[in-house]
Amino acid sequence: MLPRERCPSLVLFFVCLYLLLLHCEMGITIPSSFFSFSVLHFPPQMRGKKRRKEQQSDNARKERRNMSYDRAITVFSPDGHLFQVEYAQEAVRKGLCAVGVRGKDSIIFAVEKKSVQKLQDSRTIRKIYKLDEHIYLAFAGLSADARVLVNHAQLECQRFRLNYEDAVDVDLLVRYVAKVQQKSTQSSGSRPYGVSTIIGGFNENGQPHLWKTDPSGMSSAWRAVAIGRNDKTVLEFMEKNYQENMTRDQCVHFAIKALLEAVESGSKNIELVVLENKKALYMGDDELRKFVVEVEKEREEEAARKRRLAEEE
Repeated sequence: MLPRERCPSLVLFFVCLYLLLLHCEMGITIPSSFFSFSVLHFPPQMRGKKRRKEQQSDNARKERRNMSYDRAITVFSPDGHLFQVEYAQEAVRKGLCAVGVRGKDSIIFAVEKKSVQKLQDSRTIRKIYKLDEHIYLAFAGLSADARVLVNHAQLECQRFRLNYEDAVDVDLLVRYVAKVQQKSTQSSGSRPYGVSTIIGGFNENGQPHLWKTDPSGMSSAWRAVAIGRNDKTVLEFMEKNYQENMTRDQCVHFAIKALLEAVESGSKNIELVVLENKKALYMGDDELRKFVVEVEKEREEEAARKRRLAEEE
């Protein structure tokens, strides 16, 4: 038994075939409108099935093509993507948030850190690294990749001191780190670093500099920057509230307030470093707690003020 929906199409097929034979044998003219009528009146299920099959085959073809570019690190897809670099950037977006703030005479690094297990030594879990006396680095993304990148940067700092008997400029070191990251996007046999970095420091003239690098090898200078999870939310807050030439305490307060846009657990999961010219300070839990309490108090006052305004309206 044939399916019911196929019967009309088969009948039309045999009718068309019979008329075609009549035309060939006896020269009977068949109006072209009949064929157009026949085609238009094929069951929609048959036309829909054909379209679906064609669409499925097209999708499968595109998927197979993308998979080949997906596996290749150094080959662009037809629409201009390097998929492995995009996956590395996605690893950064899933990493814990980190922020950097440049003030008048200080640079603040503040990062969200994982909760430490009861038997784990918290000193071994770091997301802010010292590269040289005057340069520090914070990261978001894969910790193992960051460790390798930090080793490269620290070696470059020492190599520069050995060759030139002077400290490396922040800009020069940033270009080196970006070069290492970019090189991994061009070499087969390796993969891009799943890390974005915030690098800050002071040059010989005492001016603070703050930079960001990403897995593609791009570097850019910032006054305040955020990377990692919820970075867009934090950046929006920074754009609205950043002020030029902030003092050290103002920068600390601003960095914590910005980071708390992404962190919900308060001072327990925050690591913060204050970098001044040739001096760095890891802020302790007690001091961090004071700033967090101030920020939370400000938030409550702001929320109460908004409620009053809403009631008045």
